[in-house]
Amino acid sequence: MKDSRISARIRRRKKYRIHQGDIIRDVTVVSVKRKDKVIKANYPYLIVMTQDCDLEQDFDARKKIGGSQDAYLINILVCPAYSLETFQKWEHLTYGWTILKRQEFAGKGIDKVKHNREPRYYFLEWDVKMWIPDLVLDFKLFLTIDRMELYSHFNKHYVVSIEELFREYAMQKFANFLSRIWLPTFQKES
Repeated sequence: MKDSRISARIRRRKKYRIHQGDIIRDVTVVSVKRKDKVIKANYPYLIVMTQDCDLEQDFDARKKIGGSQDAYLINILVCPAYSLETFQKWEHLTYGWTILKRQEFAGKGIDKVKHNREPRYYFLEWDVKMWIPDLVLDFKLFLTIDRMELYSHFNKHYVVSIEELFREYAMQKFANFLSRIWLPTFQKES
């Protein structure tokens, strides 16, 4: 039987291009809201969700003089990742959003999140040697960032990459959450 090449959940890559599953820290995203109100949201960690084949084709096409522009990406899909502590206090919703209702995750609820049994969340548990806290992705909170802007953060703030096996599991959970079928709730008539 062949040994697996995956020996850990994460690894460091050379920083020549962005890959799916890359974790980038300390990213500030600027957006313009109604009446020219500018909002800045600072994210402690972002995880790249765009397919790696698209990221590679974009990178290769831009390297070539006269390369095919149909491979170019304008934006890159990312999910903010929050420390478990921030998530448990429900403070992750303060990053660019207004909190409408505050609640706390505790007990069995947080256990379901930590064991990846909640469809809306993905939990990443890290070794302390990597200097990354345990992280939670909330799949309702995803965004796209201008490709050039993300590359400007990438060279300075790249942390690590999620290994393929764990990355694929996170991507499947994300895709399943986004493609879920809405079922109406039925209420008793009075």
